[in-house]
Amino acid sequence: MTAFFDNFKSDDWDDRIVWKTEAPLFVDAQLIYEFNSLRGVITKNPRSRRTNRVDVYAHNQLENGYQRYQEVAWKYLTTRVDSIERAVTKKLWLDCHDNFNRCLDSISDTDRTWKSIRSRENWNDTSVLRKQIALADISLFDTELNGHGLFTLDFAVGWDEEHGVSVLMCRNKVIATSSCADFTCRGDSLLDHAKCIQNCNYTEGDLRL
Repeated sequence: MTAFFDNFKSDDWDDRIVWKTEAPLFVDAQLIYEFNSLRGVITKNPRSRRTNRVDVYAHNQLENGYQRYQEVAWKYLTTRVDSIERAVTKKLWLDCHDNFNRCLDSISDTDRTWKSIRSRENWNDTSVLRKQIALADISLFDTELNGHGLFTLDFAVGWDEEHGVSVLMCRNKVIATSSCADFTCRGDSLLDHAKCIQNCNYTEGDLRL
């Protein structure tokens, strides 16, 4: 292993290693608004605060030891921030805005929270996505695709407080999204699992497997 892996320490489970560090991307994202379309409830998150710290995990899913792919993935995501953020924004905005519209269909115009915030934001602009997400974890996998390491960005999101969203990527291309941590512990079936997700949730511009 290279010196890169000296950043990681064993966590409480002893079978994963974690590195707490400055977030390399989405540093201005802050989970302020939560729109629960199932219950028709809008919440202005009183606990919201911007944090630039994330947990980074290096997963040894194939049990081959830690790989250069993980270091390559980290170097890429820290130097191609703009293109990665654009790809993730394009993918997450679809669910975010759809949930927002369904939530509005379920609430009254007299809802006190909605009345207090409706004029504060341009709710049809992608910029408001950054007020409904917060980056929590980054996972680096020992699985590669065409020589490039795979990684996930795990977000707390305002439209699914319970599950959050995990975005599986290769370089600046989204492969698939699922709930947080769904892509971990998949071993050599990681790409097969992502391919199954693509069959029902593919966005133009995603990296088709």
